[in-house]
Amino acid sequence: MSNLTIHTIETTIVDLPVKRVHELSGSSLRQQSYLLIRIVTDAGIVGIGEVSTPGGPWWSGDSIESSKLMIDQYFSPTLIGADPFRIHFLLDRLDRTAINNAFPKAGIEMALYDIIGKALNVPVYELLGGRYHESIPMTWALGSGSVDQDIVEAEEKLAVKFCNRFKIKMGQMGPSDDTARVVKLAEALAAKAYLQIDINAEWDEHEATTYLPVLQEAGIKLIEQPISRRNIAGMQRLARELAIPIMADESLITLQDAQTLANGEAPFIFALKLMKSGGIGNSRKIAAIGEAAGLSCYGGSFLESSIGAAANIHLGASLPTLKYGCEWLGPEWLADEVVQTPVTYRDNHICIPDGPGLGIELDTGKVKHYQRT
Repeated sequence: MSNLTIHTIETTIVDLPVKRVHELSGSSLRQQSYLLIRIVTDAGIVGIGEVSTPGGPWWSGDSIESSKLMIDQYFSPTLIGADPFRIHFLLDRLDRTAINNAFPKAGIEMALYDIIGKALNVPVYELLGGRYHESIPMTWALGSGSVDQDIVEAEEKLAVKFCNRFKIKMGQMGPSDDTARVVKLAEALAAKAYLQIDINAEWDEHEATTYLPVLQEAGIKLIEQPISRRNIAGMQRLARELAIPIMADESLITLQDAQTLANGEAPFIFALKLMKSGGIGNSRKIAAIGEAAGLSCYGGSFLESSIGAAANIHLGASLPTLKYGCEWLGPEWLADEVVQTPVTYRDNHICIPDGPGLGIELDTGKVKHYQRT
């Protein structure tokens, strides 16, 4: 038990500008919205967290707006007056208050970890067993919708050593045209960089069986969620048929999902995302289930700002099985942020914040400027 109690919880929606449109199978992002969470203790220590969704509720059902309502109306009354150090106990109380709602729960947990780190004057990764990695390899998502623009963008990232790994977003067009587009990208980039694709569960198993071998032959090294999140047997069949690994994302949300995938006959890479699984604690458990089965992990992204990216970095830095790098690229994609010092990148890696808690502080002036009215 600590001597701290939760005094107030504040939520604010901000809409931030981006450097370019980002095309996903479920939406086109022309700005990115976040729900900022400030948990204030009676001693004045403030923990910050955020909720980030990929352009709305299409991915999980959670949205920025619904998350604000859940925290303001249901979760805050459960947390006020509680000890912020009792993270597992408090998350259990939130689960009893409302089923699902993983995204707002992850944002709350993020802020609680920030409070504990600040109270103890240590980075969050020290609370998770310390740093295993000194830095984490970066992957940049190519999703402009234009082959020529994506090639130029990739060349720019290579030139400044932002990264040498690229994820190509797919699923906005038919499988034949989409495959032809990616083959063109691979012809230009495969000799220079590690290429992976993300189909966001848009293909059926027949389409995947038809086109994935073509993409493998073109030089693609990793395939993320090619078919429906519910078709685990089909994912296993594809994993056995291909020489390159398949990564589970939409199929991997809960601990039970992780157990199902780990117990299968085919190996998968686990895509870890704090938002989808309800936070750092659940993501660590999912990684542990994978580790028990000999499976490695990758740091996935919902285009978080530096706040959410920092939370992901602290998790990833502590995990020995994070062997496929990460795509915590939101801070680079955003045209502006609401923090004093954004996350930084160097020599194809993302840097690990060393300050207390998340190592990130809000810029109150920018919060006010971008706050949704």
